[in-house]
Amino acid sequence: MDEQATVTINVPGGSADNAATPVDALSSAAAQRPDAVAFTDSSDREERSLGQSRSMTYAECNAVVTRIAKELGSLGLRPGNVIALQAPNIVEVPLVILGAWRAGLVPCLMPVLWQLDEIDNAFARVTPSAALPVTQYGSEQPAVTLAEAAARHVSIRFLLGLGAGAPDGVSPVGSWFEIPAAMTGTDSNEKEASASPNDLALLTWTAGRYGNAPLARTYSQLSMLWRMFADAFSLKDSDTLLNSYPYSGVAP
Repeated sequence: MDEQATVTINVPGGSADNAATPVDALSSAAAQRPDAVAFTDSSDREERSLGQSRSMTYAECNAVVTRIAKELGSLGLRPGNVIALQAPNIVEVPLVILGAWRAGLVPCLMPVLWQLDEIDNAFARVTPSAALPVTQYGSEQPAVTLAEAAARHVSIRFLLGLGAGAPDGVSPVGSWFEIPAAMTGTDSNEKEASASPNDLALLTWTAGRYGNAPLARTYSQLSMLWRMFADAFSLKDSDTLLNSYPYSGVAP
């Protein structure tokens, strides 16, 4: 089974183009177009043991991202900590990335089909403080494999699981993605982690002569890559993107 399912993404547009970070862009889009659809799962999600397909508006996403940031902060994670994420293309993935950014964390995106030795090597290279895999992906059980790797690395203090049937030692986080009854977005009285353009934003992976190596991107670099992509395809407000590539391959 590959991980090339699809997630439909609607382009924020408007003043979000000038936002300092992707989290700022989400906040702007939620304020300008709260009822516009932001993310939509592929229709075959349930067939891959990932639960029911879902679709979320910008306002819903913004509220959920705020909740995720609060939950991550309540664990004791601090700005600059790395959180490893191992999941296929589902709506929750960009929400976790955005929530981690809102909390000042650095998401590390790992291919969902990586096996124990690859995960073990990745943990040794980037020393994450937390890890969040899907519990089930078809016949695969990424959470079980990741938990085995995490037991070897003292840097990992929190092991979380996305989906039903989390194994022992893995805390389920399904409630983080429930849409609040009152969607207020970011609490104006709560201090949000700030990020500068040159701060580390994202870790992905590239294959090298000596195995997989981490590829770091700053917020400035991600913004530049997005603008290059948007210009190349003449993207405009409300355009819809069909993403068939795994998030772990972003910004190669």
